[in-house]
Amino acid sequence: LSAQAKDFTAANNSILTELCLTALSGNRAAMHNKIISSGYSKTYIAKNLQCNGENIVSFIAQNGRNSEKMLKILDRKGANVSITDLAMNSPKQ
Repeated sequence: LSAQAKDFTAANNSILTELCLTALSGNRAAMHNKIISSGYSKTYIAKNLQCNGENIVSFIAQNGRNSEKMLKILDRKGANVSITDLAMNSPKQ
């Protein structure tokens, strides 16, 4: 994983381009906020966003600062939700 980000310049001002550049910065809070403001889900971004012709995950790994932590933002394995119906689990009286 790269410790230092390369110099990249935005080709346009689209939200997707901003996501790519923010991902390179290594600033997790900024990336989280940019994802929320984009209206896209983390899963969609991780699977579909292309930065300089490569998937954002590969792009971050090869070019980004703090890339290991930045990649965790896009990792959905730890974000599973489980719902338990408490009424069903309560003993009957």
